[in-house]
Amino acid sequence: MTISVTPPIRVRLARPEDADAIHAITAAAYAEYRDADIPSSALAETAATVRADLEREGQGAALVEQAGRPVGCVRFRAGADDLYFFRLAVLPECQGRGLAKSLLLWLSGFAAGAGKERLWCLTRVSVSRNRHLYRSHGFTEGEERTTVNPLGAPVRVVTMTKDVDFAGQARQETA
Repeated sequence: MTISVTPPIRVRLARPEDADAIHAITAAAYAEYRDADIPSSALAETAATVRADLEREGQGAALVEQAGRPVGCVRFRAGADDLYFFRLAVLPECQGRGLAKSLLLWLSGFAAGAGKERLWCLTRVSVSRNRHLYRSHGFTEGEERTTVNPLGAPVRVVTMTKDVDFAGQARQETA
């Protein structure tokens, strides 16, 4: 009988010196979109642009580490009463292990600790697995619209939102 034990994980707030790791994780995770009709603008970023973002007021990132190795990340931007997140990424060989869920839970706690009322993101309408991931963690789908990405290409996106309670747990919006 073989028993598989997943090494413990740790999610932490990233620092500017983590920019290389964040860039590498994001590039590896988003590589699958390289040949898409409209490639992800994440593929045009560099470690230097990630570092510059991390040094800006109101912007940040989280890293998930497994056995001390960075394997996933998410970047975010704080608004007056919300936290917008983007570039949620897990190394391809580590996907399917609950690491994205860990990052989403960390974001919920971080947002609650910062007094933010909601989490939100934009995701491509065409990437159903991302929409499913967010819905399965209490996000609701909102407006669908076409936006222009940083490379100048039109992309159809949907807004995903989730209210945050101040006990660090997120709850689904009820309207």
